[in-house]
Amino acid sequence: MSVLEGDTVVTLWASRLVVIKVLISLQTPKRTFYGVITVNPDEFLHDWPDSSQLLWVYNNEHLINVWQEATPPRVSEGESNCAIDNIFGHYENDNGVVCYAVKWFGYHCPTWE
Repeated sequence: MSVLEGDTVVTLWASRLVVIKVLISLQTPKRTFYGVITVNPDEFLHDWPDSSQLLWVYNNEHLINVWQEATPPRVSEGESNCAIDNIFGHYENDNGVVCYAVKWFGYHCPTWE
């Protein structure tokens, strides 16, 4: 099962997020992860400075979910206690901020760094 533009993403923090662009995918032994840009179409956003988000999602055949590691890799001041397996993509937003798609050793899902 894939993830497409217009699909709805299930999260714990928003009633509804919609995929506006699929940027990249990563096939792992258990599932395919998709790096996506989502938007919250709720017109009454009070405390969200930007309604778009850069996320990693997967399709479990019934719903599209955001992957949430119990203990994700931590990067602080450019240092990490985890080893990078692969940097396999990047995304630059309209403000020139670049995020890299990073796959870490020992973790199922990639992260945006």
